[in-house]
Amino acid sequence: MCLGGCFAISIQPTCPAELAVGESGSIAANEIDPGAIPTYRWTVSPTSGGTFANASSATTTFTALQSGNVVLSLTASDGIFQVMSLCTTVVTGPSAVAVSLTASVNPATIDQAVTLTCTSTGDTPATTFVIQQSSGPSISLIQNGDGVVTLTPAVTGAPQFQCIGRSDDGQSSTPASLTLTVNETAPDTGGGGRR
Repeated sequence: MCLGGCFAISIQPTCPAELAVGESGSIAANEIDPGAIPTYRWTVSPTSGGTFANASSATTTFTALQSGNVVLSLTASDGIFQVMSLCTTVVTGPSAVAVSLTASVNPATIDQAVTLTCTSTGDTPATTFVIQQSSGPSISLIQNGDGVVTLTPAVTGAPQFQCIGRSDDGQSSTPASLTLTVNETAPDTGGGGRR
């Protein structure tokens, strides 16, 4: 109970505006009012975006591991009140891992086999690939090697797929997306068909 009035913990976290992959920078809670017994927890989104020297410290170091925008969130508590705030760092660098995803045929038709191929396109080679469906009616993917899958759509639509590549040193690419247009089986063109 606060007889003289309670003052909630207040923070204004800061982080580097830009880092290169593999580079570290200082991040800080910048407490306006730390409260009586402050505790802190830093998290990063995506989780593969980087690591903290000490995720429970008000001031620590963040090391960027993946190119793109990473959001650093800080949750602070003083034992009574809890607040969360965030800041964004743009991660760049020549060592970025990048991939592209292509289809052997697009548009396709129902019951037509389609091969999806994910290839490395960045300065740092991707050596492993994960291809998965991200939307649309579920389609079975048959693995035909690293970065290659085959599928056979059973219904019309526009299912979406994505590939994420990973380098030998653990860097992940941003997802490469592909939309596959699936039409009805091509009609028989014989016979003209005038009314």
